[in-house]
Amino acid sequence: MTHWTDDLVPWLEKRNACEEAVAYMRSQPTRRQAWGRCKRGDWMSWWLERTLVVPQRRGSPLHRKLVAMSCEFSRRSLRNAGKYRPALDAALTTVERWAAGGRVSFASLIAADSAAESTARSARGAAWSAAWSAARSAARSAAGSTAWSAARSAAWSTAESAAWSAESAARSAARSTAESTAWSAARSAELLAQARIIRRHFRDMPEIGKKS
Repeated sequence: MTHWTDDLVPWLEKRNACEEAVAYMRSQPTRRQAWGRCKRGDWMSWWLERTLVVPQRRGSPLHRKLVAMSCEFSRRSLRNAGKYRPALDAALTTVERWAAGGRVSFASLIAADSAAESTARSARGAAWSAAWSAARSAARSAAGSTAWSAARSAAWSTAESAAWSAESAARSAARSTAESTAWSAARSAELLAQARIIRRHFRDMPEIGKKS
């Protein structure tokens, strides 16, 4: 019996897709169900990055969509930003306005990037550092012509911020097993949240090489 992934497996292996992700795809009866049920935002980001044809010009509809997605990832990390939250919130608000099609100058986007970087110099602690990194990635993706690396960085930083925050709380109980469990649970929850965000922006699983 044929499976919808039969022709995809060589393509996936050539691009070093992780075995766990390939096994998950093989376990799903249809392409739509694989996308709709996926709980791993990192797998979905990997797929988007390697299948969508992104126009190499700043401000294209797809570029703005990716920036908006980055901002959603980054917003989730602000809960761990502590006293730096207002500065990062202001930077993200500027980027979100641009992503939504608002009239935002290039200078304003650069200023948002600089503000996030300035916050980084003051931030201490892994969760805070990951939070500013996520926000800066969103700002940088708007200022540049290519959004993929920044979107991926924002997603990764947000997941790490959540995990570091959970581990820190567990560490106060001085139990290494609790730290590890908290890290894993927080990261899994964040990846699930990211998967849901991605599905809001990309309802269907993109086909390989299809322009958007």
